[in-house]
Amino acid sequence: TRTFVMVSHNLAVVAHMCARIAVMQNGEIVEIMPVEAMRSMRVEHPYTAHLLQSSLGYVRSSPEIQAVSAD
Repeated sequence: TRTFVMVSHNLAVVAHMCARIAVMQNGEIVEIMPVEAMRSMRVEHPYTAHLLQSSLGYVRSSPEIQAVSAD
């Protein structure tokens, strides 16, 4: 098993190359998730939802992505 850090705004490339994703906002990790959660658009943090919404090439089927409550 190899571990590496990839920094990118291209979520399609990240989803292709990674098994787990950490989303950062203002230098702080706000969410860590398996890539499957991102692909199925099950995110917890509003900033992650915003990144998915702004990635027009990645978001295929859902015009609106909502962050889910961790409760």
